[in-house]
Formats: sequence, structure tokens, C-alpha cells
Amino acid sequence: MNLSNSPNLESFPNLLEATKLERLDLSWCESLVELPSSIQNLHKLSLLEMSCCTSLEIIPTNINLATLSRLHFRNCPRLKTFPEISTNINYLKIRGTAITEVPPSVKSWRRIKEICMESAEVRILINLPYILDTLCLRGNTKLVAITNYLIRLRRLRMIDISFCVSLVYLPKLPYSVRYLTALNCESLRRLHGPFRNPSIRLKFTNCLKLDHNAQEMIHQSVFDVVILPGGQVPAYFTHRYNGNSGFYHFTFDGSVSFYSFKEIAGSLSPRGRSFDECVDDMQCAEELRNVLNEAAASSSRNTSQGSGSGGWSSSEEDEADPMDQDDEGGPPRNQTK
Repeated sequence: MNLSNSPNLESFPNLLEATKLERLDLSWCESLVELPSSIQNLHKLSLLEMSCCTSLEIIPTNINLATLSRLHFRNCPRLKTFPEISTNINYLKIRGTAITEVPPSVKSWRRIKEICMESAEVRILINLPYILDTLCLRGNTKLVAITNYLIRLRRLRMIDISFCVSLVYLPKLPYSVRYLTALNCESLRRLHGPFRNPSIRLKFTNCLKLDHNAQEMIHQSVFDVVILPGGQVPAYFTHRYNGNSGFYHFTFDGSVSFYSFKEIAGSLSPRGRSFDECVDDMQCAEELRNVLNEAAASSSRNTSQGSGSGGWSSSEEDEADPMDQDDEGGPPRNQTK
């Protein structure tokens, strides 16, 4: 049933006889204040879409829709109550709400794969289900703490804490985490590590308050891709480029290389994509990996042949970057150190 874009809908139609309804779309019903308890009669409902219901404040409690697997409450700024209307949810998206906490009952949800609580008002995050795969907390500006039992979420693969500007400390993550995105976490200082998954991809862009121990921990961890703040590469890395916003780190059969964002975006990223877009797109990232591996192999051959003009030099003398271009419109010229 599609009742979306009904801005004057204030009351809900009678659902007592709609027992076979599988999908209900109430998005953009901007006058709807309450989701009635009669929704419990929808025994076959699998999707409930209530995005952009800007007046929604009340949802029923003490009901369990056995077949409901997808629940969307995006951009419902007056909604303060966490939607406990099914224990069989697979995908829960409650972005842009006034929800402040996750209730204890959520820990017992046995089918949940993804929770997106982007731009909510959560201050302390606890009560996460153990089988969770994806957790998005992006834009929770009031979030100050995440529970230490995050380590027990053995299936957690992706976590996004970007723009959580009040978060100071990130607890230890389970080995299963493959993607950690922490963009613009302005207060983030401490990390509990190390990051042990050899395939992990880390983004700490504009996390400029990371303390020395946190940065050392990242550098010494085993990882696939990392984006760091600042413009300095530690001295103990023999292959490095100067840049003003961060570095792309790649491992080529044991050797380590860093690339500035501008260089990657201007010279190497395939498909005309920006650096971040390419890293987030698996196919594009794979193409980028191939380009970098080819460049590293070429660099290795040039170095073994005694050529001082190619690749990533470990010499302390400045050399011309082979990927620099003098033509107008080319990427900016960098120097190796």
C-alpha cells in the first residue's frame, strides 16, 4: 500500500482487514503524528517506510510484527522513541531522528544485519545486538561514548562514526571489522588497538586531534588501506610523498608506499572518480589497486637498474616525481624525500 506524499494525512486508515498487506509506504506524510497500534494486525508486513514524516512522535509499543524485516524512519525529527515493533528486523534505518538511546531489548534481536542511526541524538551507545554486520553512527554530534563490549560483536564488518564531533575515544574493535570510517571526528584522541585484520580499511580524514599513541598504533597495524590526517609521514617509512591533506597507504608485496590525495585523484584514480569515491567503490578500488601495483612493479624495476628518476625513492635527496606533469591542468608537482 502506497500512501506516500499525503501531506494532509492526519489519521490512519482502518487496518483490521488488511491482514495480507506486505509493504506500507507512509513517507512524506508530514501531518501524521501517530502510528496506531492497529498496525499489529499486519501479520505479513515485511517493509514499513516512514521517511520524512516530520510530525511523527508516537509509535506503538509491546507489539511484534513477526514478518517485518525492513524498517525506515529517516528524517523524522520529532521521533524520540526507538521503534520496538519487531524482533525480526534485518535492516533498521532511523536517520535524522531525536532518538537518544538503544533499548536493552535490541540485544536479543536475532536477524539484525544493519543499524543506521545517522544524525540522531544518541549520547552513549550500548545494547547492540551481537550478530550486527553494519553500524552507522554518522552525524551523532552528541555521542560521547561507545560501549567497550563492541569487541564482542564478532560479525561486525563495517562501522562509520564520521562527524561524531564529541566522541573522544574509540574502544577496541573485533577482528571482523573490515571498514572503519571516521571522517571529521574533531574530538577523537584515543584508539584502543591495534587493528589486527590484515584487510582492514581505515579512514581518519580530518581527525586532527589523534594523539601520538593513536597515530603510532595505526602506522604499526596491519592494514590494506588507510587515510590519515595531516601532512607528515613518519620518518621510519622509506617511501613517502609530501602532501597537505593526508596519504594513501598501499602494500606491494611487503614494500610500503604513500600517495597524496591530490596525486591519487589527479593521476591514478580510474574511471574519472575522486579518491574517496574510488576507495568506496569496490570495482574502482580494485582497478586502483592494479594501477598502483603496476606502478610499484615499474618502480622496483627502475630502482634495480640504477635509475634515479623513477618510482618512490628511499634516498634523502630530492628527485623528480615521474607522475608530475608540467602541462597546465596537470596534477601539482610533489617531491620525494
